[in-house]
Amino acid sequence: TLYALLDAVRRHETIYKAAGAVHGCALATNGEGSAEILAFVEDVGRHNAVDAIAGRMWLDDIDGSDKIFYTTGRLTSEMVIKAAQMRIPFLVSRSG
Repeated sequence: TLYALLDAVRRHETIYKAAGAVHGCALATNGEGSAEILAFVEDVGRHNAVDAIAGRMWLDDIDGSDKIFYTTGRLTSEMVIKAAQMRIPFLVSRSG
């Protein structure tokens, strides 16, 4: 599932490929051996991308309890707290 998610995110990173210096965050399903990206946001600020995902979840009434949250940047304690508030049990970071 994680390998499928990494591959899907790689295909969504259009701004990063063109300009670099942005962070990407994704909300994905947690399937058996697969992952479908429900929302993907690129922004210069990691927290802005997390907040955009949270907003999309709220607007579309998406339950986070069976989802994966992925970020290209480091996970700060604030990002972990936000993911917990969104009830997302799995957090994955491409960075340290």
